[in-house]
Amino acid sequence: MIKEAKDIRKLLKQELADQGVFWSYKKPEPDLIPDDILIEKTLINLDIEDINKLFLIFPKGKIRKIWNEKVVINDAQFHSMNLLFALLYFKIKNPDSYLKKSLNKHSKALQLL
Repeated sequence: MIKEAKDIRKLLKQELADQGVFWSYKKPEPDLIPDDILIEKTLINLDIEDINKLFLIFPKGKIRKIWNEKVVINDAQFHSMNLLFALLYFKIKNPDSYLKKSLNKHSKALQLL
């Protein structure tokens, strides 16, 4: 299982690199890309088959946490995708309401800074 997870990570990192996702990085070394960046960039840039692979190598809670922290806060850009993730992967019953509450919470946190 560990070897399979390592292979899946390598595959996802290579697909992201091939798509030019890491254009701003100085020649990214796939082994040095942290899990949170791998999860975020996979959710945003890769297809459903690749996103499904994330759930084979990471706990659902970790993926959801990163989705909430990195993707949901950009809901204007990713609204349709966030609705899909909320329904399909995280079984959120009222995704529109959930996304609005998450954005409001994030906005209030920014105002406190």
